[in-house]
Amino acid sequence: MASWRLPVNFALDITKATNLTEFRVDVDHQLEVQIVLTPAELRPVLDAFLRWELDETALARRASVLLILDAFENPPELSDEEADDIMEPLWEVLWDLSAGPRATSMRERVETALVDLAELDVKLAARAV
Repeated sequence: MASWRLPVNFALDITKATNLTEFRVDVDHQLEVQIVLTPAELRPVLDAFLRWELDETALARRASVLLILDAFENPPELSDEEADDIMEPLWEVLWDLSAGPRATSMRERVETALVDLAELDVKLAARAV
């Protein structure tokens, strides 16, 4: 199976729909690609939210789509066992953001997510050396 890097604008271009009833993803067959998802691919979307370019619903949708796609592989420098532990913060961020409104504001959650992803970047950089 081929590995592709997730384009930075992928999550921003999934849909322009603003109404939940307009949002739809049709998957007719299993994806034939595996994407290495890292904090670098998520950061532009989170930054766009903080710049008011995305609303809470759009951000939650994009996180949900990434979870639904299930077309991801571990960074090549990590074994499956290492990835289960090291990449957990990335998946926690996606699950949290996909949940939509909560007691904590989405902006606070995104700011916390950026800190968590920065820490994950440091761990991944240390593994790559």
